[in-house]
Amino acid sequence: MKDFWTETTATSGMFVRDTMPRRERAVSDLCEKTEEVFVAAGDHLADTSAALGQTKRVLAVFDEMNANGTLRKLREHGRWHDTEMRTLSEEVFKALEILSALMDRARGVDGQVRTLREILKMMNIVVLNARITVAATVSGTQDAGSNLTGFTEEATRLVDELSTILVGLDEAMQRIKQGSGDALDRARFLGDLLSSSLSGPVAALNTQLADFEAHIETLGTASAEISDKSQSLMMASATAVSGLQIGDTTRQRLEHVLHILEHVPAAGDETDALNALAAHQMDDIATLHVEGVDAVREGASTFETGIMSLVRDHLMIFEQRNGSQRLKTGLVEIETRIAQALETQGVLMEFARSLSQEFEALTGIISAGEAFEARMRMIGINAVIACARLGQRGLALREIAGQLQELARDASARLPEVGTELAEMMELAGETIALLETACDRANALPEGAVRQLSDGVRDVGDAAVRSSEIVSDIKAKLGSSKGWLAPLEDHAQMIRKTARIFSHDQGQDSFEGTDSDIAASVFEVYTMERERDIHRKVIVVKKPMTEDGAPIEETTPAPAPAAAPAEDSLDDIFF
Repeated sequence: MKDFWTETTATSGMFVRDTMPRRERAVSDLCEKTEEVFVAAGDHLADTSAALGQTKRVLAVFDEMNANGTLRKLREHGRWHDTEMRTLSEEVFKALEILSALMDRARGVDGQVRTLREILKMMNIVVLNARITVAATVSGTQDAGSNLTGFTEEATRLVDELSTILVGLDEAMQRIKQGSGDALDRARFLGDLLSSSLSGPVAALNTQLADFEAHIETLGTASAEISDKSQSLMMASATAVSGLQIGDTTRQRLEHVLHILEHVPAAGDETDALNALAAHQMDDIATLHVEGVDAVREGASTFETGIMSLVRDHLMIFEQRNGSQRLKTGLVEIETRIAQALETQGVLMEFARSLSQEFEALTGIISAGEAFEARMRMIGINAVIACARLGQRGLALREIAGQLQELARDASARLPEVGTELAEMMELAGETIALLETACDRANALPEGAVRQLSDGVRDVGDAAVRSSEIVSDIKAKLGSSKGWLAPLEDHAQMIRKTARIFSHDQGQDSFEGTDSDIAASVFEVYTMERERDIHRKVIVVKKPMTEDGAPIEETTPAPAPAAAPAEDSLDDIFF
């Protein structure tokens, strides 16, 4: 707006002639500017009031969650998930202990097999000596030679059978040891995986769920306070909006001043009176407007400070978008770990089932080994009888047969120990299988059970947190976008004050008596406020009635008319 008040001149006549159009333009521009500034201020307060109304939407989001029991169910699933993971971990560690014991038994069997192999080597040597001795010794009867030859052949077959038994046993044990070693590694990995899960993402999940519970409890505590503050702030908002009515009042009064100025050119001897009237009206407008803007500023400041406090002290607790995202990330990690656990448990189950098959085959091998010593003893007895018939020539062969029997007894004594070890291994394998089957069932239930339920619950909490966060962010954005909105109001108030100074030199003139002209009366008729009428009456005094010789007629209060008679017009005596 142009600075019109700097263009005044020194003399009254020149002032009227040179500044009248400028004053009209200045007042006209103020009318337009007043409407523009106060419409913008009203829009701001409307947005701020709407932002305050949105605080109830934040409460509604979590009230809905409470009503549905979302968080309670989520916490229950979290506890169940924690319990299941701990039980699963305990089962895996128990299986690990059993596998370790299984490996110990396997090492014992492996040691027995190595000893049996040494015995087998000695037996092969003894049988070879027996064959040589029989070939050199047989010179007697055909019957004795036949018996001795049969002894060596039968002994050779039995030694070969023992070799076959040991080969099968050794191969089976090597497979069991290799599988057990791999199973141990996988079981350790699984145990570490579950332990780290319990101390890592699972613990973090429970902590974050507890944090959400704390937020909801805080909500319950804060709801009443938030409601009270919101109610108080709504009253402050109403006060500030009410204060904005000064803008409409000022605009109307400026239009009235403009109406006065428009009559000045044709006012004749009433020109000074109208100029003084405009000056007094402008001064009062400026004073009243500044006071009104001060009231708006005070109410709006209280209002905005209260909303910011509400957002900062209460609603910010609902901005948990990052928290819910961390929960989601933690659940993804848990699901990944459970998938690894399931894969590892599947491998362990395959190993456990292979143990059953190996032990079934070993049972047959041990059964064959148990008959070995008895058959070798019978062959030795037959060899001793045949050697006795040979006399001195059979002594060497008898000694060889005794060695063979001794080795057979040693081998036969060790085979039951192997059987016992294998039986214990089978029992341990059975326990391992039972544990792993239970653990697998438990682990299989986690993804579709607790983890899925947790994921759904966390999604609901996250959605609620995002919705509330967006509301709070919108509130803050609205408050932030309208910073400095009072400055245009204050600047405009100062501009009204400065514009009023254009009229200031007319303001000091004494009151003017009204004339017979109807200009002042027509101006009086446009007023809509008693305040304007009071100023008008003070500046332009109503002309008193005069006698024919020019003396003022003193006004008297007429006596009340008799009740029965009609009232007479008290002004009749003035005109007649």
